[in-house]
Amino acid sequence: MAMITISTIKERWKLSITASFMGCIIPVLFLNHSHDSSNLSALLGIRMEPSEPSKLNKHSDSALQNTSTSPTSFGQFPTPNVEFSQISKFTGFPDSAPQIMNTSVSFSEPPRPNTEFSEPSKPKMEFSGPSKLTDYPSSALQNTTTSTLSFDQFPSPDMETARPEMELSEPSKPNMDYHETSKIIENPKLMNHSNEKCDIFDGKWVYDSEGKPLYGPQCPFLHDQVRCRRNGRPDSDYEKWSWQPNECEIPRFNVTDMFERLRGKRLIMIGDSLNGNMWASLACLLYSAIPPSRSHIETNRIPRSFRSKDYNCSVEFYMNPFLVQIYVNKTDGTRVLRLDQISDSAGRWQGADIMVFNTGHWWMHKGRFKSWDLFQYKGKLVEEMERASAFGMGLRTWARWVDRYVDRTKTTVFFRSLSPQHSGQHYCYNQSQPILDEFLLPPFPNSMARIVEGRIRRMRTPVRYLNITKLSQYRKDAHPSIYSSKREKLMINQKQSPDCSHWCLPGLPDTWNMLLYVSMVSSNSSSWHLMV
Repeated sequence: MAMITISTIKERWKLSITASFMGCIIPVLFLNHSHDSSNLSALLGIRMEPSEPSKLNKHSDSALQNTSTSPTSFGQFPTPNVEFSQISKFTGFPDSAPQIMNTSVSFSEPPRPNTEFSEPSKPKMEFSGPSKLTDYPSSALQNTTTSTLSFDQFPSPDMETARPEMELSEPSKPNMDYHETSKIIENPKLMNHSNEKCDIFDGKWVYDSEGKPLYGPQCPFLHDQVRCRRNGRPDSDYEKWSWQPNECEIPRFNVTDMFERLRGKRLIMIGDSLNGNMWASLACLLYSAIPPSRSHIETNRIPRSFRSKDYNCSVEFYMNPFLVQIYVNKTDGTRVLRLDQISDSAGRWQGADIMVFNTGHWWMHKGRFKSWDLFQYKGKLVEEMERASAFGMGLRTWARWVDRYVDRTKTTVFFRSLSPQHSGQHYCYNQSQPILDEFLLPPFPNSMARIVEGRIRRMRTPVRYLNITKLSQYRKDAHPSIYSSKREKLMINQKQSPDCSHWCLPGLPDTWNMLLYVSMVSSNSSSWHLMV
């Protein structure tokens, strides 16, 4: 009887334990299905099948608040915009992130909005030009109010001249394309036959004993000052040196091809007498290739010009050594260099197809050779100013005129670098050979070159920089020296005042024009590519 009772008690105890266990499991399963089956399944280690994407919701808790049931498909509901930003945060997690991020059934990353990851637009003011006096020392305009002369002493310029001044006195307007359109071709580079870049201004002079100039000293455009052979110079070797770039061969000057490139066009050169040197060279190169009857010559008028009747083209020269206006007071003869007004002749430059500018030498003159008495800038008259500051201001006036008035779709603009003088130990007197060692080249005011190059880089108009300075430094043999006048007029002391600034013609400026021609060819040829 006792054994039966114990057995009955054990059976009842097992039944009670089983019932209690089932009573716990059933509510848990019920809650799992009615609230969040995926979380409980993960807790119990149950692996979900890929066919049930609705149970693998990756959204953050904040994105699914107050949701009573999980959707059966993501396609049933539009994904809130806020989820894009939250998903983007997960993409940066390391590999140790929860496995649910790497499961094969996780939905693909939605397309990212363009505004979320794109580079923000830069404010327009970022490209604005420098302030009015940023480029120049603050001392440049000191004591302007104490000047003994005032702007009122001079007559007002006419409206045509005044309008550019008003424009140039204001800083340039911000332009989002400012730096995209700015360019300076400081060293036109060609592609040689090995498809490598070649700087046509980096090279050496090669002597050619058989070399002959393309025109003679009888050319009507030559001033007596540069007719060295006619003036009695006994040697002619200075005419037999040719320029050879280090990395490529450049085409020889082709007069017929040059005429074709100039057909129906107008080429003008503006600057000092060194640009006059270059103009006379080009005019002679062209004039020598056609019958005199088919050309028209103007050498005693402004501008000096050569015109071909058959090609309907002209090559002109305007003497403007500063490129800005110089005004002479008729009352006392005071000469005022107006740094913020373009030259009076600028209106005649407009419409040209090719422009070749230069300036520099006259800014360095001192004492009795100086061509001004006062500087004027924004209505103030100054007797003394740092030359580099004045030069920079004048060059900025020129640059703004070019940017405003030159049609970039029609006109090609060149700027020729400074032509060197040979003085001191590099005196040009009695020199018949060029300098052959680069380390013996005379020093040159690089500060002015940096001002020119810096200004051109900030222009909206593309400018091709004819960097002839270094190649010309070698040629101390190519100046007129004492042969700037006819032999019977030579001074007893021949070394008293040789001309070591200008160049004999035929001579070095022919090479400048050859490089001008190469620059024109390289920009329009499939075999010679201009590299910016």
